[in-house]
Amino acid sequence: MDRSSLLTNRLIAQKKTFEKQLNPSHLFTEMISSESKNLAHLAHLAPLIGYFFAIGQILVPLTIFLLAKDPFVKMQAREALNAQISFTVYFLICLFLFSVLIGYLLILFLGIFVIWTMISASIAVSRGKTYNYPYIFRLVS
Repeated sequence: MDRSSLLTNRLIAQKKTFEKQLNPSHLFTEMISSESKNLAHLAHLAPLIGYFFAIGQILVPLTIFLLAKDPFVKMQAREALNAQISFTVYFLICLFLFSVLIGYLLILFLGIFVIWTMISASIAVSRGKTYNYPYIFRLVS
């Protein structure tokens, strides 16, 4: 092998190592039970039903977070809880902006964004990978 191919192989190996450090999902992929995946899946999707109750969208992930013993479920329930708190704050801001008439447009985009991220999280978790919601506050750690 020439020197450039050795350097290329070394860079590829370093890139794979760096990607594993950025995304901790490789730590969980082989040890996640189907029950853990289902609970994490529930933590991400149950708030869709919770929106019909007063603060159900926050209570469901909070309950799963507090009762879960599995680290994967606990991590994903925490992520879902942080997302739902953030989405609630964004919704309240949109309600305030209704008086300026831009709130109607923003709430439409927010609804699409919330559903899209919750479904994306659910798909990732069902595959045994972690999911981090974009544009949320990390209040619960």
